[in-house]
Amino acid sequence: MLTAAIVGNHKMLLKDVFNELQQRGVYFDRLSRERVIRLFERVNVLEKLSDSGDAQYVKGIL
Repeated sequence: MLTAAIVGNHKMLLKDVFNELQQRGVYFDRLSRERVIRLFERVNVLEKLSDSGDAQYVKGIL
């Protein structure tokens, strides 16, 4: 729900989503970040635009 409020109807870089979550007091360690990324992939809101992983966007959820 918090991710939906941050991203809205636009798409946002994955690292920016994590930064916005940190500004709201939600911190993730490395393992938790990986699990969140897998969850985003499973619900089909993560868009990868390169093989290196630099260009990963979270799609708009709302």
